[in-house]
Amino acid sequence: PSNILITKDGRAEIIDFGLAKLAGSTRLTIEGSTLGTAAYMSPEQAKGEEVDHRSDIFSLGVILCEMLSGSPPFRGEHEAALLYEIVHEQPEPISACRGDLPEGLQDVVDRALAKEASDRYQSALELAEDLERFRERSAITSSHAGRKGTVHGTGGKLRIAAVAVMIVLVVAASVFVISRLRAPARAEETLLAVVDFTDLADSGDHTFSAGLTGLVHTGLVENSPCRIVSPTYLQDIRRRLFGAKRGPIEDSEALEVARESGASMLLSGQIMSGENAYVAWHLVDVRNGHSLAAQRMPGEELTELADRIVENILPLLTEQCGVEISEPTRSVAELTTADPQAYRHYMAGLLAREEGHYEEELEHLQRAVTIDTTFAKAYYELSRYYTRESGQARTYADKAWEHRSRLGTKDLMLLEAWRYWVDYRIHDALDTHRKLLERWSDDRDVLESLMSKLYGNWYAPEALRIAEKGMELYPDDIAFSRIHWLSLAMDGRLDQALEAVKAQARQHPLNPSAVEDLGLIYLWMCLPDSADAVFDRLLSMDPDYWWAEFGLGASRYFRGDIPGAIEAYERILERSDLTDHDRLFIYNQTVNIYPGLCVLYTEAGRFTEAFATLDRSRRYATDMESELRYYYSPRNSLLLRIRRAKEVLAWARKMRDSDNRIAKLRALVNKGLALAALDSIEAAGAAAEELRAAEPYWGGFANYTAFKIDATVALSERDPETVLVLLQKIRSDHGIPLGSLHGIEYMEILARAHQMAGHPAEAVEVHKDMLRLYGGHALSHYELGKLYEEMERPDDAQREYKTFLDMWSQADEGLPQLFLSDRPGDRRLPAL
Repeated sequence: PSNILITKDGRAEIIDFGLAKLAGSTRLTIEGSTLGTAAYMSPEQAKGEEVDHRSDIFSLGVILCEMLSGSPPFRGEHEAALLYEIVHEQPEPISACRGDLPEGLQDVVDRALAKEASDRYQSALELAEDLERFRERSAITSSHAGRKGTVHGTGGKLRIAAVAVMIVLVVAASVFVISRLRAPARAEETLLAVVDFTDLADSGDHTFSAGLTGLVHTGLVENSPCRIVSPTYLQDIRRRLFGAKRGPIEDSEALEVARESGASMLLSGQIMSGENAYVAWHLVDVRNGHSLAAQRMPGEELTELADRIVENILPLLTEQCGVEISEPTRSVAELTTADPQAYRHYMAGLLAREEGHYEEELEHLQRAVTIDTTFAKAYYELSRYYTRESGQARTYADKAWEHRSRLGTKDLMLLEAWRYWVDYRIHDALDTHRKLLERWSDDRDVLESLMSKLYGNWYAPEALRIAEKGMELYPDDIAFSRIHWLSLAMDGRLDQALEAVKAQARQHPLNPSAVEDLGLIYLWMCLPDSADAVFDRLLSMDPDYWWAEFGLGASRYFRGDIPGAIEAYERILERSDLTDHDRLFIYNQTVNIYPGLCVLYTEAGRFTEAFATLDRSRRYATDMESELRYYYSPRNSLLLRIRRAKEVLAWARKMRDSDNRIAKLRALVNKGLALAALDSIEAAGAAAEELRAAEPYWGGFANYTAFKIDATVALSERDPETVLVLLQKIRSDHGIPLGSLHGIEYMEILARAHQMAGHPAEAVEVHKDMLRLYGGHALSHYELGKLYEEMERPDDAQREYKTFLDMWSQADEGLPQLFLSDRPGDRRLPAL
């Protein structure tokens, strides 16, 4: 439909024949086709068979069906499914979504969409005649035989095309018009799409073409009165329409991509390198495909060419937008670098990142700042490279900030937000990203960064809203669908989360992360058999996919098999193919496997091995901050769980005078939790208030922890009603991350509140729910034993105590009789 335009004088025109046969070719192959194009293929095209004009009639039938129903008749979620539907399945009747469909019109569409070409209209003229009869309310024959019309010669083919287009116009005018179901640009807004400048020499080195495109885009974002469509949005549209995942948007794709984005103008160009090097640019009116301006200029110096292009295009844009430019134009050299070699290395680094070549990315970015020591954008990208190494990230962010005068408005805001992140000024970073989103609402990286930071900093409700916005613009981008379902789960909406994960898995059937998520949600919904089936399927897809092994180990814990889970985790750590040189694996070791293994040993009462596990992970710490994050944080959590809160408090007091911001914040969190565990009620309350005041720097986790401290204090004061209110506040404001120690602690406090309120039956149900989800949480069996004793159910109590002792059969020797039982009034485990 996007290739059919209505002119001012009411004529319908086809502006692109993307499915037309090449001259001399008799067959059209499917390979390289796209989801957007494939939706309009005939069955014979989909099978790669011979095609003729009757294939066009089928495609026109698809158009008619879409105009009448609002969506195409074949809507497979990936190309293979779509082609299968076209060849084998009958479309849903239009009346299913339109009760007011005029009688007889379905017959026209059905005949145009006949699977066999011989059963269709044999010419466009036949179809036109039936539509004319329909307009006159005459009877429409549904016979597929009797009129074998053919048109011969080039003139006849053109007449067929013309009649076919007029049919579209007739149906649109006489029945009704359905607007396209994408969000258009606001009427008053003029949008410009800048697509990749094509390298005509096809040298294989994309740094020049990508570099020139990036410089022109940077110059126009800074200087143009029009809004520039985000390159990431254009690339995603291109991928959805034409199937290509990477690389420049080609000339044959550009107009359709620009139109789909809502742009009113399109800027494209060609580059010729070598002895007679030149660049040619072309500005087009997207609405009618007419040229607005074009120019060819000699040379191959990047910044000079980009400046000349921007300078020549700006007057045209001001005329189109009806806005005068009052500020002086800034050169792209001022916004990036004046050294072409530095910029080429910068672009090579970004291209290497896209391909997953991270060491190559680092090498190019470092060479860029060596050549130009004032290159702020390159310093910024280096800082992002060291995301997981806070010290390095902060050093490069500071270098970029030192040269921030070399940045445009958007890049300066991005750097500002980034510096806030690395300095732990969470609220300032979020506010800056919200402002970025207001101005560049279609930028995928801005959306994704804000969403991820919201979710990661315990603001799940807002993260969910941003994820939904991202899914509207980038409907099959897994980054948005993942945070979408995770936020739903954190909010307790597991049924909706499951449906979202299933949709994600259908959309990305070959993406291991999408399949893995399905296993994870099954675990969280207490369906370990289903989870195991998913993880086994992952291993059949890729036997080396260690995350599937991690999932199977977690599944054993959820079933209550702690030794099996420990064995699985230890086996992953022993794999010889995962070396110390794999930075990503090292990161996952320190934030997932080692802390998870520590929790497993703790659940089995094997505290000595839990501490030894953390000591093993400590060797991966690269600086003070990673040591705090990957070693001290899980260590203090372990100490708190085994009632060694005094050690945690001593550590927190030692860290509070540190020059390191993250050390101070970690100290503040651990001080409050330790004071609450020691029943220092007044001091714990003051610590909770300190944490709330620190939320702008520490994010929602500070507020979450403050609520948890208040709940623990309320338990000490024997005020269960306040505890229940606080727990509900935690859930509504921040959500509960399932499958984690936070979820266990939340449910433990909830059970104690019910028990203290005199509702042991409710406490029992909480622990039963706990064991359905966290089958390896042995202490719930112990707590159930105490509750059943209180309820005078000795047989049930005996059973739960025995299960607990079986699960702690390998626990450390010489333990006090349960760390959990040193509070006043708690009964110790009776002799069996």
